[in-house]
Amino acid sequence: MKTIAFLILFLSTLLMQAQVGKDCNNPYIIDALPFNLTGQTTQGYGNDYNETMACNSLYMSGNDFVFAYTPSSNINVTIKLTNTNVLVGLFILDGCPDQPTTNCIAKNEASSGNPQLSNIALIANHTYYIIIDTYNAANLFPSTGFSINMDESHTNDVGAIWMFKPQSGCHLNAQTPMLLVYKNYGTQAIDTVICGYQIDNNAPVLETSVYHLNPNQELYYSFYTPADLSTVNHAYKIKMFVHLSNDENPINDTITKWIYHSDAISSFPFFTDFENDNGGFYTQWISDLQPTTSWEWGQPTAPIINHASSGSKCWVTNLSGDYLSPEDSYILSPCFDFSSVTLPIVEFDLWYETAVADIAQLEYSLDSAYTWHRVGNTGEGFNWYNTPTGYSDMGWNGSTGGWVHAQHTLDGLGGKTNVLLRISFRGGINGTNEGIAIDNFKISESPQNDVSINMLSYPYDSCGLSDHEKITVKITNNGLNDVHHFPLYFSIDNGNHYVQ
Repeated sequence: MKTIAFLILFLSTLLMQAQVGKDCNNPYIIDALPFNLTGQTTQGYGNDYNETMACNSLYMSGNDFVFAYTPSSNINVTIKLTNTNVLVGLFILDGCPDQPTTNCIAKNEASSGNPQLSNIALIANHTYYIIIDTYNAANLFPSTGFSINMDESHTNDVGAIWMFKPQSGCHLNAQTPMLLVYKNYGTQAIDTVICGYQIDNNAPVLETSVYHLNPNQELYYSFYTPADLSTVNHAYKIKMFVHLSNDENPINDTITKWIYHSDAISSFPFFTDFENDNGGFYTQWISDLQPTTSWEWGQPTAPIINHASSGSKCWVTNLSGDYLSPEDSYILSPCFDFSSVTLPIVEFDLWYETAVADIAQLEYSLDSAYTWHRVGNTGEGFNWYNTPTGYSDMGWNGSTGGWVHAQHTLDGLGGKTNVLLRISFRGGINGTNEGIAIDNFKISESPQNDVSINMLSYPYDSCGLSDHEKITVKITNNGLNDVHHFPLYFSIDNGNHYVQ
């Protein structure tokens, strides 16, 4: 028996040592450039290197995936990660992180994911270690999926990275400003770049940007020619692009995005059950460099989320299956004009089935979708956010097991115009699930008198409870009037006797 146990232990140890990519002793060796590897993960590779080592980074506190590369000549390289989750670190070191003589050559700590390192100088015949890791905040982000591209840095390479203007909303008109952000990915400075945009199938607008841009620098280019985006309730397909003479890497030259001109809704209550149409909601992604979304409007047919709350249609992250890995997207509401509303209240039905560390939340914007703010906190409203203490953000996570009704006041938004709402979903790092579904969306004025119990604060599960425990609950005034006195009752084990 001891011999068998020893053999099992020996084989397990051998397999662990032979796991390619686990550590500096068993790295994934990059033999030649360009190098591409897709659909990988750091999950299961162990946390062999940490934040106390060479790069002194909290983004080296999760599972590590290790590559090794030995250039045959002096070379500048660019490394790009895609399809990652949030809180991902990318590191290049001239030795193993746990060695005292190792130097951290370069690092990128990407809170929103997809880190890149550009134009990193490497010396011939020296072995470098490339490590992909995560910031494992509250033990919720131990690993990430990833795809990696590593190539020799190009002498001439410019790329479009962000369609800064326009953004979807009700502010669009016949003279809408257009603004593109582009970056010099090359190893030498550039001065002249052709910038352009195209709306739907119309003729492209071309302009010349003359600006001295050093390697790794970015430029916000504002087009002199505005765009006519004045058609209300229209979805514009907009391409923005750059062109550099002798560009050696044209694959990153173009960004394509749908921009929606929605009508401003000023009559309340507003309600949509998504039966006749999408309710004026549209789907979009967070990053222009990761233009993917699984949100769909229609009839859900997935194994778990397989019906709408009412009728047959709703919004859901993938009507027939799981969301993407990773997922970083949202559905955007129409514009709301709350100038005649004192305290708007939002309510809708939702059903969520998420993996660990995935999160959904409602956000609002007052500046035409340039900045976003979370609506509410855990423990407020009704069925509002359930993430426990320790999560990096508040939102919905886990499983409702069916449709539930959620409600929260839109505090501070009364009297505001040009208000946008979005339901965002971020996840896919530790596996996928069916995500979140939304139905029966309503916004109205808060009632004059409305109080609700949001949380049972005490007692909680314990082995030391007595027969004289005090009941503590959290109560929220959702109405417009101040409330000073009201009765409160409780019963135990579904009893008919209520205590005031």
